[in-house]
Amino acid sequence: MMVSIGSASRSYCFMAVMLLSPLSHFPTVFASTSANDPPGSHDVSTHRRAIIGGTIAPQGKFPYVASLVSASGAHTCGGSLIANDTVLSAAHCFGAFERVELGRYNIDDEDEEFESYSVRQIVRHPLYGSNSGSESFDLMLIKLDGVSSLPSVRLNDDAGAPNVDGASLVVAGWGDIDPRAYVQELADELREVEVKYVPNDECAEAYGSNLITDDMMCAADIDEDSCQGDSGGPLIVHAYGDDDPSNDVQVGVVSWGNGCADPNYPGVYSRVGEEYNWIVKNLCALSDYLPDYINCPDDYATAQIQFDHYPEEISMKLENILSGDVLFDRPT
Repeated sequence: MMVSIGSASRSYCFMAVMLLSPLSHFPTVFASTSANDPPGSHDVSTHRRAIIGGTIAPQGKFPYVASLVSASGAHTCGGSLIANDTVLSAAHCFGAFERVELGRYNIDDEDEEFESYSVRQIVRHPLYGSNSGSESFDLMLIKLDGVSSLPSVRLNDDAGAPNVDGASLVVAGWGDIDPRAYVQELADELREVEVKYVPNDECAEAYGSNLITDDMMCAADIDEDSCQGDSGGPLIVHAYGDDDPSNDVQVGVVSWGNGCADPNYPGVYSRVGEEYNWIVKNLCALSDYLPDYINCPDDYATAQIQFDHYPEEISMKLENILSGDVLFDRPT
């Protein structure tokens, strides 16, 4: 932007920090919010919306799992609390929800105590939708209009992990428990399913190398998978027998796949470690309650100054208002 200063003008160029949707309090609903409609505005026939197989999760085991709820009160997507005021989900869920619920266990229990928040701000990955035909960069951050008392999940910061073929991972959500049924049937109680890591090269053999990119990861198991209703939910490394959710690490975000629990097509997830820097940079800009392990990058800005024909008549000073340090003083 150009800002007039006396006889000169000054242009500030801030390095891109985040892509913000034009929201003030509630997100605009761009898509149908029926429980039978796919979320988002892209072709979502392959988007994951349920836990297939698996078991009912013990209450309190995954306190950071969020439910994204439409204006009609229907669960549309999952998410994960990554800071006390910020939820991570899938970008393709944008427009399909109006509020975020935390602390839910049985989503059909009207007497259940839980936290409900409207949305203050949404940040979608700026590259989502840029690769035609691919669901690359399917990530979204949601700033809540309030602060949750529940624990958040730790994010994986290693772009190369997981990398062991067959490593055990866990998905949690309320998705369609029987996709073969004519009418979608969401789980009432939070469910969990164990899936096995599938290397990207093997996953690309099923889908094609043009559809499986470095920011994705795959996982599958016989008759068990994420499916319709689980989009945006967390894929985590969970130590069985360890009841402390603070030891869980989120490695993926439920994104897409061909069918559900199809032995020939693994489920596809956004790889958190690959986009960790983008997540953290935007989380630092959004959240007022960052987890202790998050190290925010230094803030920086680039200033471009254009002088008129009388630069000697112009004086400027750039000062850090917090420390008092003078960063630039002209003339000196």
